[in-house]
Amino acid sequence: MNREYLEDYRALVLEIDLLEEERQKLSTQLLTPRTYKDMPRVKGGYQDPVGEIATKLADLRTLIDKKLDIMIDMKKKTEESMQKLSPESRNIMRMRYMLGYSWEQMARKMNFTYQWILILHKRAMKEWEINNVCSQEKLKGA
Repeated sequence: MNREYLEDYRALVLEIDLLEEERQKLSTQLLTPRTYKDMPRVKGGYQDPVGEIATKLADLRTLIDKKLDIMIDMKKKTEESMQKLSPESRNIMRMRYMLGYSWEQMARKMNFTYQWILILHKRAMKEWEINNVCSQEKLKGA
């Protein structure tokens, strides 16, 4: 696991949030009352926008569920790896990669200077890489 893995995790969390937002919009559209004059005409009658939206909602729900499964697996692996870090390094990694804090937000939250946060992050990344390399070597040796 490396920095890209942590950034992928954060991107996946954002993607799920956006998909949930889209699902919410579609649900709202489904609940909005419609009259036949609002519906587009097609050969032989009216198009069924409610059925279309319901189908889209079901597809979107399936996609969200798949992404959530991936995210839960990533979160579990990440949490297991983070437990090997010191508490301060865990906090740094969690704020930066899991919660998406900016350097400035992290500095305010931890009551440190911006420069000190960068130093702590560098240390946390080294600790992360060392712990993950050791874990991978143990697996290879087993």
